Amino acid sequence: MAPRPAHPQPADPAGRLVSATGPEPAELVVTVDRARCAGTGLCAASAPADLQVGPDGKAHPRHERSTALAAVVEAAELCPMEAIAVHHATTGELLAPQW
Repeated sequence: MAPRPAHPQPADPAGRLVSATGPEPAELVVTVDRARCAGTGLCAASAPADLQVGPDGKAHPRHERSTALAAVVEAAELCPMEAIAVHHATTGELLAPQW
């Protein structure tokens, strides 16, 4: 029987992306188009560690980078204005929202 090739591991329970070569989660860049943001707060409710609504009523990232894949993808998908984008920090690949 031939050995199976390495495949990416499933996301860990905390929602971080795990690579096939080790347990280090992938870094993500989360951006908010503040001109499009309607301030619904859905993003901050789904990813409170990574997004917050500021005093001006607009969402913004709490950190420059994140590893909470499931939470920030959910936030981007929930945004009714499509103001949130999640990119892989190294490759620049758009991970969410899926258009």
